[in-house]
Order: sequence, then structure tokens, then C-alpha cells
Amino acid sequence: MKGRLYGVGVGPGDPELISIKACRILQMADVLAAPSSSVEGTDIALDIASYYIKPSTEILHLPFPMTSDRTVLEQQWDKNARSLQERLDLGQNVAFVTIGDPMIYSTYIYMLQRLAQLGYDIETIPGIPSFCASAAAAQMPLGKGGDAITIIPGDPQKVLDAQSGISSTLVFMKPSGHGRKIARMLAQAGYRNVTLISHAGQRGQKIWRDISAADWEDIDYMSIIIARKDE
Repeated sequence: MKGRLYGVGVGPGDPELISIKACRILQMADVLAAPSSSVEGTDIALDIASYYIKPSTEILHLPFPMTSDRTVLEQQWDKNARSLQERLDLGQNVAFVTIGDPMIYSTYIYMLQRLAQLGYDIETIPGIPSFCASAAAAQMPLGKGGDAITIIPGDPQKVLDAQSGISSTLVFMKPSGHGRKIARMLAQAGYRNVTLISHAGQRGQKIWRDISAADWEDIDYMSIIIARKDE
């Protein structure tokens, strides 16, 4: 009998911000699959999961290169999926952990797509996404009444151009490489309530109510900008 793959969201970084079900899955899993890359913060999911796994759990490190080369990505995704298949075919239950939620910009998605096509038994356990933890830390509502919310990854120019007229709230994930540009664009688009949160829910959490005061050279990958048009 083949094992089951679990995609487990472990939240934004605080080990207490994880669901009871996620804890149970981590405690019973035979294998813990942890994505890794050269980017700071990619071991956070493993660090959180280590609070709950049993000593005998195998740790399977799966590399996910930070590149835009689609060929390189596809080859590595296929290789990682085969590594998971090997464990599942042995009847082992595998927990693939992700920070935040498994269905929001997660490496787990590429494993899910491949293994679901092959007929493997899969269950996804949701987690608290980083932008929700950031909003809570800043006490800044993401949506009120009929507000529209837009989540923007990477370079924001095209999305901001399209959404600034209709969204009351904009959420920029991992904005560190475009921080100054985003700040200028938000001011031009009329967003006056803008907050930067770094490492939400973690020990190094920082909040800037005035993002013009942020030192963008020191703002890392694990950051969020939340912008609202109201004051």
C-alpha cells in the first residue's frame, strides 16, 4: 500500500501559529520533506516542524533553485517529485512543509501537480499566510466591507498599473528588491496608509509605519508591504 503525501502549511514563523491538524500530521509522518534554496528564510518551515516531529522521522531536503530558467526549474521539480515517489511507493507517509500556506506561492504546488497526475493520495493542510500575520502584527485591516484585495509578487509595475484603480488594499510579497520603486508608485497611486513588515511572527519582527524611513539595503526576502487607500 502506498503512502500519503501531505502538504503542510506551518504558518509564518511562530511555532504556535500552526494548526492542531498540522501538528498531528507532523507527529505521525514517516518522512519530512523540506524545500531548500540559497535564499534566507527557507529553513524556517523545517525549524518550525522540528518542534513536532518524532525523533525517527527522516528529513528529506529537496533543493528548489532560485532561477527564472524554466528548463532548470522543471528538471529539478521532476527530480524532487521522484524523490517523493520513492518514499510513497515504500508505503511511507510524507509531510511536505511550507511556510505560510501551501497553496500560496509555494514550492509544494509543483509537487502536488506532478504526483496528483500519477494518482497518489494527497491531502493539503492550510496554514496562516505571511500577509495575514503581517496585518495582525501591524494591526492593519486587509479588507473592510466590500474592499477588494490584491496580492502582488515580484516586480509590481504591471499589476499595480492594473489594480490601483480598483483595489482598496495591495499586498506586496517579498518586495525587498523593489522597495523604493514600490514606495514611489504607491504615493503616486494615492495609497497613504503604507506599512512594511519584516519577519512577521518571528523573533526578528520589525514594522515600519513610514516606509520612507526603511533602509532598503537591509530589508530581506521575508518582508511584506501592505498598502491601503484609507488613512
